[in-house]
Amino acid sequence: MQPLYQKIIEELSTSIVSGSYKPNEKLPSEAELMRSFNTSRITVVRALKDLEIRGVIYRRRGKGSFVSPRRLTGTKIISLVLPHKEGFFSGGMQYVRSITTACREMGYLCSVHYSEKSSRKERAILEELRRHEVSGVILYPIGNRNIDEISRLSLDGYPIILLDRSLDELDLPVVRSENLSGARQAVTHILNLGHKRVGFIGVLDAEPAALRYRGYCRALTEAGLPINPVLTHTRYPGNEADEQAVLGSDAADEILKSLMENEVTACFCVNDLCAYRIADAAKRMGVGVPERLSIVGFDHMRYLSELGLDLT
Repeated sequence: MQPLYQKIIEELSTSIVSGSYKPNEKLPSEAELMRSFNTSRITVVRALKDLEIRGVIYRRRGKGSFVSPRRLTGTKIISLVLPHKEGFFSGGMQYVRSITTACREMGYLCSVHYSEKSSRKERAILEELRRHEVSGVILYPIGNRNIDEISRLSLDGYPIILLDRSLDELDLPVVRSENLSGARQAVTHILNLGHKRVGFIGVLDAEPAALRYRGYCRALTEAGLPINPVLTHTRYPGNEADEQAVLGSDAADEILKSLMENEVTACFCVNDLCAYRIADAAKRMGVGVPERLSIVGFDHMRYLSELGLDLT
């Protein structure tokens, strides 16, 4: 579990890099930080001293802590830009935990920013990172609209790594899941259990989802089974554009009803959150899982397991 003083460091760093606090602007007092993070003065002071040593802030006795007036050049900060707050989009929580830990182990701060699926906000974040001259950017791009800004950052020498999806116009390194082969393996596993009518649920709105659908199709083809449009649902409520929606919408019930009417015995969901919604609908409608319907997800989202959902 992340030490609380590290959480304070990362949240203050993110606020400074994003421009929420301007150069020479006073930060919240020690007492305010103690209340905000529900922690002791020792923990708050430790975090502030760390930021001071790194040159991110300066402190004045009796007056408080202030944002350093100089740019953060030389300060080792990696900025992580994600589409949604951690825990709400597929793999978001794991990204944040793993990357911030790796940065810390290498002596870097990690500032975390959320584009909220807005191209305009993503551009504003990237422009702000350029102004602060961060050490590097890890970006989960939401589309191609900001290729010019991403390209400009790259040409200016900023190291950029993309997460889970590539941008065809740019030759940048990408760290991604084995979407196609992973989906193929998952569906093959279902078929090997004896299932013949296997459904697919997910929105094909981005490269990872499209590759997972191809993996689903490839597994069926290799098994000599047809790709039946009746068994595929490529629209469902609460895709990555609105995954903060309340679980258990009417549309999830409609999809499950269609699966049952078409005698589907197993379904492959494009991600674990989609699988959770279908499992939740099954519980409401009295459909046994896995007795009547086997549900397979993708991503291994830990926080869903904590909510009591154990997915394949």
